[in-house]
Amino acid sequence: MVSVGALTLGVPTAAAAPSGNLRDTAQALIDDALHSGGDGHVVLPYTNPGCRELMQDLMETPGATHDDGPPPKRLVSVTENGDTGNVDVELADGSINHTVWHKTDGVWLVDCSAS
Repeated sequence: MVSVGALTLGVPTAAAAPSGNLRDTAQALIDDALHSGGDGHVVLPYTNPGCRELMQDLMETPGATHDDGPPPKRLVSVTENGDTGNVDVELADGSINHTVWHKTDGVWLVDCSAS
């Protein structure tokens, strides 16, 4: 199972719509969370609705119903290998959040089934 920390699954916002480039997609999501004046949630494009239901409790940020971690601070690293990728994000408390992504029809999505 992917360690999801303070990230929240959901439908991507217009400002952070996924692109064909994993680094650009991840950076846009972080920038949107940090600079939108919102509550610090990062909204990730997900592979299926069941993933959101399964992981939602783990991914609420402070101020939400479940306080499981701080919001993101900066993008640390992105690696792509064909249609799979890894994204590491530093959180406000200095910890590192890691997510696995998979490219489907040219769009990067969070792979909630990855281990």
